[in-house]
Formats: sequence, C-alpha cells, structure tokens
Amino acid sequence: MTLLFVGRLPRYFNERDLEELFDGCGNYGRCKVRSGSRFGYGFIEFDKYDDALYAIRQKTGFYIEGMRIVVELAKSTREDNKCYSCGEAGHYSNRCPSRYISLLSFISIKNTVYSTKVKKGVGGRVLSET
Repeated sequence: MTLLFVGRLPRYFNERDLEELFDGCGNYGRCKVRSGSRFGYGFIEFDKYDDALYAIRQKTGFYIEGMRIVVELAKSTREDNKCYSCGEAGHYSNRCPSRYISLLSFISIKNTVYSTKVKKGVGGRVLSET
C-alpha cells in the first residue's frame, strides 16, 4: 500500500470527488479528505507503488478551479511514525524523551556550575561559598 498526499484542494472537496479525480490511475483503497484554513487536503491509498507513481505523474500540476493541486508521496504513514529526534516509534519529536533528558542534563550541569562558583561582594570579599 502506498499513501499519497493531495494538497490545495477546494474546501468543499469530499471523498467522492477525490475518488473521481484519481479514477483511471490504478486500484486505490481508502481515501480521506480534510479542510484546512485556506485549502482542503486529502490522502488516497493505492494498492501498488507503480500505480501511485503513475497517479503522481498524471495529476501533478492539475488545475481545479484555477488552483494547481499538489500530489506527492505522503511523508509519514501510521506504520512508519518515527520521531525525527531519536528515530524511535510511538511519539513525535516535540514530545521526545531524549530531548527532555538532554534538557534536564543541561539544567543539572548549569546548576552544578553555578552553585560551585564563589560569589564575591564589594571589595573582593567572599560573601558565600557553596
């Protein structure tokens, strides 16, 4: 199964319209259409990789109501949902545990360095030492 992203669709576009658009490009399974703030976008899943590539070649640059649509391979699928930071599956990079661990390590090191510095007051006298 190969998933395609279809962008810059009119906001009123629905699944049936997307199916009609890709009719004749090969066997496809499910499709989904969503509305964004300015444009709609959708995903359509082809049974064969070759059919998906054919659909990209046929529909890239296609105009609907004066707008050029975008057709490309989807960046990520549910089966391949990996974090960009650590490469592990099951979370996104903004929630990556490795980011929090490195941030906590940095804060710990910073606090250690800060607490071991000697604080001097007026005239070079030592005010506190930890």
